[in-house]
Amino acid sequence: MARETAQSPSRYYYRNASPITAAPYTIASWAYSTNRSISQNVFCINRQGQNNDSLGLVLVASPNPAVVDFFSVSGGVGRTAKTVNTYSLNTWQHVCGVAASATDRKVYLNGDTSNKGTSTDSSVPNSLNRVTLGAWFGSAVGDRVVGGIAECALWNVALTEGEVVSLSTGMAASRIRPQSLVFYFPGIREVIDLKNSSAITSVGTPGVIAHPRIYV
Repeated sequence: MARETAQSPSRYYYRNASPITAAPYTIASWAYSTNRSISQNVFCINRQGQNNDSLGLVLVASPNPAVVDFFSVSGGVGRTAKTVNTYSLNTWQHVCGVAASATDRKVYLNGDTSNKGTSTDSSVPNSLNRVTLGAWFGSAVGDRVVGGIAECALWNVALTEGEVVSLSTGMAASRIRPQSLVFYFPGIREVIDLKNSSAITSVGTPGVIAHPRIYV
């Protein structure tokens, strides 16, 4: 079963540590949303207590349009790569951001390489030290996912497009470059980062929902 997230009452997850601090890296997750009227942060890495440095993946509110943003904020200046294709409600969607360098970021929705977004503006977030799943958590909490998240994963390398496509078809993150996988939260049983056997804090007593189909 995947993990539920909600706007009200607030339900999300976090850990006060980050396994990556700079590019290259790849951030990926499955997201299930039931609401497109608000923007929803799926998987973010923040600096505790402030909003000036962060990175992550967000489902943008419709009608803006309802794309996926891969954002990088450094010193309060945000740079964003946006997908061309839009996400759907009430079904699992795969989101993935690949940062090959400070000036090379790409974002994919459901492995659609033809409709990926790109950003070449330089961005190097500083002092990243909090992983947040299903919400934004900088100086305050906001932009929670209304639905659920699963298979949240982070690598300290830039995955290839072929590897991103494999993830979007249901390949488990643990089978894609496992030597470079530095964070893995499947959301199936324990609320834990399986890669590091590190506990993750649940907020608001989240429930469970049906998991996306994953091949292990």
